[in-house]
Formats: sequence, C-alpha cells, structure tokens
Amino acid sequence: LEKDGKVPKILDFTNYDVTALSTLVDYMTTDGNTKARITNSILGDMTEIAYLLEMESLLEKIDKFILISITQNEQFLVHTLAMISVQLLLDTTLGRKVIDIAVSKFQIIRKMSSFNDVPLDAMLRILDRCDLNISNEFDVVETAISWLAAKPERIHFSHLILRCVRVVNLTPNQRSDLFTLTKAMPKYAQIMSAFVHYTFNNTNAYRVCVLAEHNSYKRCGTKIDYQQFM
Repeated sequence: LEKDGKVPKILDFTNYDVTALSTLVDYMTTDGNTKARITNSILGDMTEIAYLLEMESLLEKIDKFILISITQNEQFLVHTLAMISVQLLLDTTLGRKVIDIAVSKFQIIRKMSSFNDVPLDAMLRILDRCDLNISNEFDVVETAISWLAAKPERIHFSHLILRCVRVVNLTPNQRSDLFTLTKAMPKYAQIMSAFVHYTFNNTNAYRVCVLAEHNSYKRCGTKIDYQQFM
C-alpha cells in the first residue's frame, strides 16, 4: 500500500472483533515475524482486514490455515463457505479452492444440517458444477429442496436453485419424487410446484454438457432418454 501511495490516514475498525484487531496489530508491529494467532472466532474479520489492506504475507497464512482445516473438518468447511460468501471472497483464489473442496466433499456436507445455512451464491456455485460428487442427480434435487425449505423467504430463489438440477439425468420416478418433496414443504408448496413446472418445462432445463473431457462426470452427457417434465 505504501509503495502505491494507498495508505489511508485513518482506519475505522469499530465494527471488527477486538481479538482480530489485536492479532493484526501484533502482526504489523513485528513486521510479520510474530506467528498470527488465527482462530475460528476471528477468521472472518482477519481475512477481510487482510484483503482490504493487501497484507499478502498474512493472507498466505490465513489461506493455509483455512485450506488445511477444511480438508480435515467438514463442519469447518461449511462454516468457511458461509464466511467467504459474507466476506465476498468467492471469486478469490481462496474462494475457488474452498468451492473445489466442497464439490469433492458434497456427499458428506449435504447431509449436515448446517449446510442449509450456506448462502445462495456459494450454493449456486456448488450445485451447478459438472464434477459435483453425487451418486445420481436426485442428490442435487434433495439438497436443493432442503435448502429452499429451510427458510420461507428463499422461495424467491427457487428458479435459480432449481435450474442447477439437470433434469435429463432424472428418471421418471425421480421426477415424480421431486414433486412429492415440493408438496411436502411446510410453506409455499403450491408456489414451489409452479416454479418446478416453469423451470423444468423450459427448454434450457434440458441442456447437457458435451465437453469431451467431462465424459467421466455423472452429470455430463445425455444419460437418460429425453422426456418432457410433466
């Protein structure tokens, strides 16, 4: 920042965690020689401050801490998905790596109740991935409906979430089961059913990925004969 003449005269850290600020000050006053005490409770604030101040060496330590932790602990992975969404870090190198790991661990984290707390942006990035680790496409259906049902206001995001489902990969029975799930929603069941019809009777719902390098992915290519969603 100093080299580029970007050092601000005043920094207002009123809304940040005191422990996070203390850790930051210790790190700065020792020119980065003091080991940063990065913990879960201050992680979000530490990450945001480090990005704002372009503290590359601290960011490297934070990124390393996060990547090691999410590889070893799925609960921390889900926590980190929420954190990087709130801190607008999804499109950073760290954010992309976190999403990659979430995609590979999808079969585990989708069954955790806390996964329903993952924000929309992160959820869309995960559910739309060709290489999503699933047993079959109905895993995506169950996850999408569970996430939408967790909070009534998410009805507004129904089309965005449902279009991540690759309907061509659903069997007729699975399509019927999808309607059963939507009808069982505690609120807005009729509206949800309408969104299902709208989303899956749109021609875009039958798009398929035909990239040759994706042949090994369960979601890519045409796996099941085309049938209009009824």
